Formats: sequence, C-alpha cells, structure tokens
Amino acid sequence: EDCPRFLVRCIRDRIAVVVDYIALATILVTCICSPLTFIWGSDMCDPLFEPFQRSLVRCDMAMDAIFGSYMVFLLNVSFLHQTQRLEIVSRRKILRRHLLSTYYWLRVLSTTPYAFIMLSSCRFSLLLNNVKVIRILGFVYMPDSLWRLRDTGCVRLCRPLFLLLLVSHWTACLLCCLGGYRHSVQQLGHDAYKTRFQGTSSQDEGFEVNGRVSLYLTVLIEACYMMTGMLDNPVGDGSPREKNFGAL
Repeated sequence: EDCPRFLVRCIRDRIAVVVDYIALATILVTCICSPLTFIWGSDMCDPLFEPFQRSLVRCDMAMDAIFGSYMVFLLNVSFLHQTQRLEIVSRRKILRRHLLSTYYWLRVLSTTPYAFIMLSSCRFSLLLNNVKVIRILGFVYMPDSLWRLRDTGCVRLCRPLFLLLLVSHWTACLLCCLGGYRHSVQQLGHDAYKTRFQGTSSQDEGFEVNGRVSLYLTVLIEACYMMTGMLDNPVGDGSPREKNFGAL
C-alpha cells in the first residue's frame, strides 16, 4: 500500500523516535510529580497550599499539555502489526486503531483533570490526578519506533524493578494522603518525623533527614512491601511496623 503524504513512519523517520523518547520522559515526570501534588491532601484553592506543591502542579500541567499533543501526533504515525511485524501505513487503519481503542481514550482522559478541577472551582480534589496512572503502561507497551530497544535484554531485566518503584511511589503518595500518615502529620507536624543519624566519631556530628523526606521514605518502603507481598504485618493484628531505611 502506498504511503500517504506527510505520514510519519514509525520505523524510518527519526522524528518518530525523538517524539516517542520525549513522550516517555513526559510520562516519567508525570509519574513522579503528579502523585506528589496530592501527597498531603491539600486543595489547589486553599491559601495554605504550599509553594513547592504549586510548582509541582505547574510542571504537571505542562506535562499534560505535551502528552495531549503526543496523543494527537499518534493519529499521523504508522504502526507495527502485533503479530505479522509489518508496518501499517493506511490512514484508515491508523485512525481505527486509535479511535476505537479504550486505552487511547483513557490516555486522552488523563490529560483533563486540571480542566475539571478549575472549571469546578476546585470542588474536585487533586486526587483526580490518579487517572494518570494509566500512563505507566507506556513503559509496558513501549512505542513501535523503539522496537529494537524494547527487545533488548537490559530493558527486559530492568523494566520490572523500574515499574515496581514507580507504582510504589504512587502508592506511597496515596497512603500519605488517605492513610493514617496524614492524620499523624496534622496532629504532630512534620518535625516529629525527623530522623537523626549519629556520626561515627566525636568529630563527626552526623546528619539529619527532613521530616517530610523521612516520612515519605517510610511510606515508600511500606508501599514496596505491599507491592511485593512482604508486609511485616500481613494479618493486620495491629503490631507496629519499623521505620526502616535499610529496606530502601
């Protein structure tokens, strides 16, 4: 079949590779920043909404705009047939593949949370950002232009651990927001969670870990335990869990 004019070839055109790398970088930034926007359950319209969270929201909005542009770009890019390994260049098949795909529309929907939040005058919580978790699948089903990379042994070996850390980070932020951690912070403040490491000698004063960082690492380790089925309290009998940096 003849290739339509101006169609981007996923195999031959370098622009497809560059754009797909940018899209993966955008997904990574989103997976890091987006959960942090709701980590303490703050509201965008709250006067107490902290400056660093506002910066995260601006960054997250920028990533949404870039990813939304990428979704439009995909409608003009050829793709590889899943079983026959043939490049499909038919515009009709390209559009049908995307526009009839639930996965495509879920990714499009993931670019709209801030529009809903702002149009509703902040009646929607920043927890609406959780719809963006669908983008993590971008690292599972890597773009067709990177077919050589996704089949390498290094990617196959490292991808499960990489995905585990991303999902654990997202889960940790949810635990901070919805679990007992948020209530503890409201009662005791972040300073109560500071961790002090003693020096190895009288001249070495050691160092102190910020309460926010210390609490986040504690919850991240908890999330890693949850994701791997290694909770120290799987039966839920109320025994305390250790604040363990060594596990990280």
